[in-house]
Amino acid sequence: MANKKTSTHNPAIILLAMILLAATACTRNNGDIGPWFGAWTMTSIKADGIPVTDYSTSTITWKFQSTVINMIQINPHHEYINSFGTWRQISDNQLKLNFSHSDLERPSGTDVYAPLPATHLPASVSLLDIVSFSSKRIVLEYSSPADGIVYTYTLDR
Repeated sequence: MANKKTSTHNPAIILLAMILLAATACTRNNGDIGPWFGAWTMTSIKADGIPVTDYSTSTITWKFQSTVINMIQINPHHEYINSFGTWRQISDNQLKLNFSHSDLERPSGTDVYAPLPATHLPASVSLLDIVSFSSKRIVLEYSSPADGIVYTYTLDR
């Protein structure tokens, strides 16, 4: 009889432990980064107001977590390109992206440390203007000193 009582309490104790663990689990490393956190799909890019279509067969996602930005371009047949940098919102209307990182095998701003070519961002530090920001959409602008073109990025959840 004692064994029967113990066996009926074990599932309840395990369930309670799992609920407590889930309720206290961390979902964001290094604290809350607020509304930037998560994956944003780039739904359009414009160059001086004209839509850029050279990536139209691909899906590009910007992922923000902690201070890391991961851009992923998924091409037809599920081929993908990964790009890593760091980011920081330096004011209410400016975002700083840094793609000048390196490691022992890759020089600064190359390979996975270079921004995706479709974004037209340089492999260095860039300041983007935050045109608008909501929980569902971000609009950013980058004025390229290299060619004078203003690129506008629309990111949606």
